[in-house]
Amino acid sequence: MTTRQLHLLVFLVGPWLSTGIAWGDGSMFVRWNHDADILQPTQKVYIHHEEGLERLVIQTKYEGPAEEMVWLVPVPAQPTVERGDPNLFKELGKATRRLDISHTDFVALRFAGGSVDRGSDPVEWRRRIGDYDVVLLAPIGEEDVIAWLNANEFGVPEEATPILADYIANQWWMVAARIHPDALTEITEEALANGTLHPLDMTFESSECVYPLRLPSLAAGPVEELIYIEGPSHYQPATLAHGDWSIEVHGGPTYTLPDEYAHSAVDQVEEILTGRVMINSERYLTKLRRVFEPEEMTDDLIFEAMDYTRFLASNDANRIAQAATQLGRHRDPAGMPGLVAAIAPAALEQAQPQAEHCSIWLAPSARILSIGGVFDHSVVCQHLRSCIWALGEIGIQHAMNPLVETALLRCARHDSQLIRMEAYTALIKLRARSLGPTLSERLGEILESLPTPMGSPWWPEVITVIAEMDMLIDWIERFGTIQQKESVIKTLSSMLESLSAELETTLADSAFSPYRWAGWIVWRAALTPDPQLLVPLQDFRDRLGPETVDRNFEFLLTAEAACGSSEAFTLVVQHMAEDPDTLHIRDSDGHAYIPSLTRRNEEVTLRQWTRWQAGPSSPYYDRDMPSDIRDTIARTALETEGLSDWRVLYVLGHIASPLAEEHEHLMDIWDRNTGAIRVVAVDLLYAWGDSDTLLQLYEETDDLDVQAEITWALEELGIWKSDEPYRR
Repeated sequence: MTTRQLHLLVFLVGPWLSTGIAWGDGSMFVRWNHDADILQPTQKVYIHHEEGLERLVIQTKYEGPAEEMVWLVPVPAQPTVERGDPNLFKELGKATRRLDISHTDFVALRFAGGSVDRGSDPVEWRRRIGDYDVVLLAPIGEEDVIAWLNANEFGVPEEATPILADYIANQWWMVAARIHPDALTEITEEALANGTLHPLDMTFESSECVYPLRLPSLAAGPVEELIYIEGPSHYQPATLAHGDWSIEVHGGPTYTLPDEYAHSAVDQVEEILTGRVMINSERYLTKLRRVFEPEEMTDDLIFEAMDYTRFLASNDANRIAQAATQLGRHRDPAGMPGLVAAIAPAALEQAQPQAEHCSIWLAPSARILSIGGVFDHSVVCQHLRSCIWALGEIGIQHAMNPLVETALLRCARHDSQLIRMEAYTALIKLRARSLGPTLSERLGEILESLPTPMGSPWWPEVITVIAEMDMLIDWIERFGTIQQKESVIKTLSSMLESLSAELETTLADSAFSPYRWAGWIVWRAALTPDPQLLVPLQDFRDRLGPETVDRNFEFLLTAEAACGSSEAFTLVVQHMAEDPDTLHIRDSDGHAYIPSLTRRNEEVTLRQWTRWQAGPSSPYYDRDMPSDIRDTIARTALETEGLSDWRVLYVLGHIASPLAEEHEHLMDIWDRNTGAIRVVAVDLLYAWGDSDTLLQLYEETDDLDVQAEITWALEELGIWKSDEPYRR
């Protein structure tokens, strides 16, 4: 065996004489580093294994002279070999760039037949595939195969002969490849050195998910393997399972609500429990990474279906989170003991938020995170949240051990707001009425922590306390005892009474909103609603300056109407139907405008405002009052005589759940008008999700502007795509 032959052969995983692996800060794997997945590994592998058929795609990296590179891949059965997609690993890198972790936001036989009698010629075929000269060798005998390789510039070192002989004795076929002489260019050599030259794509029968790894043990140094496996499950190594494996799992079944943004957190759980979910099965993709020393590659890699429960006992928080995610997605009751163990008191103690994570607006007893604290602390507790989420998902379909509820109640009293809210959600999925006392106590803690007199907090800091309080109040109003519901009324009353006129005069240039503190309290009172809140609401309005009341007239009066004030109801109906300042018609362009609507005191077209009604919120327009009281007020306003068609469209735009009468009213306007009014009528149908009527109107109108608006609306509703012509 010559020195040149020793330098020639690349056994499966790249150059023998490659440079050593460059270690940075002590970690080979940099989270979120997509380029590392494309350029760094010695070998990139994709395996798809299902029903006894394996597809193996390999892309190698070789930094020596391209003309001296030889590549041998043993496979357990006769394969087909094709040019691989050069973008495959880029796409896999993108698909696995982030860890796939779920929590609540607030995817035949091993070849055993005899060889064909073909004399001493092992060559099944030889052809150019992309930039490679590829030959497929049948396992007719080790002497014939090795002799052919050595005689045809695919030199085999003596050290490799026993390994090759063993593969051939077990009837493994050989795919041998080298750069085709006609493809020897600087571009090819550079791509090969960077590990970006197109891969080879092989398909063969195999009862096991296998990746041959024994030949690389002859390498001169460590070999890094990046392996993606797709199949009917996720995979873990069954052989060579020891060592520092990096394993990520992506995909599996997911459950989503079709209109999740239209529901509160508690409503979303109720919708899930009633089965109003879409079940999607995203492809099972496992991403494995490991650096092997030559002496470690003693066997081929065989992968088996993953046992997620094994990873719950890991010291790696990311592995725990991924395992919990999959157990929750599969709603697998086998995960319950491990999940409960993962949220033991000792683990919860390690996830206590730091002082700098908490809001400085409230007293420390509030235990509310700041906006920045939510982002920073979420990294610390993500694995615990995933375990809690998984227990809730499993509890939807399976009876739970009482110890599970006890563990979740412990989490519901944790100092971390993220852990608490995740536990609230899980306990709601379990329909645990034992949650009530904890939530009532928590509501009292927040109330006691509010500053007196009430300050004017920076509005992003308000979002975090509002998020938890909405969950507390929603649950108590639906499932709580009479005493617990009464505590909600008292809490809201106290909050309204604590709001001062001096505070609210600073909001004269900014509309009330459920996302701001004072606006949320008023909105929450309207959502409750209860006659006991009427006097605190009226007193609060009386304390405000006239400018603030005028600007937020409809918002404030609607809350009072919801709590039983007939006077407020009449006033807000008149304001919606008759106030000339709520709607302007411009003769210059024939459009209607709503003045001073946005946070920047800009006016917007009725067309834009109507579109916004279809979304959870907009960058300019703050969400209005609860839909049931809005719908009632709007229907009453429609009874006003003498309304113009523009005004009717404006009033109809306040209705979230239209009845047949509202639809007929809209169609009457359509029939009487053309141009801009019809365009806004289309937007209203879009906001109502009425795709059937939109399809009908598309065929009836010849107005190109109206047709364009209908096309846009149907695309937004997912009825057809812009690059496909409409067909009846």
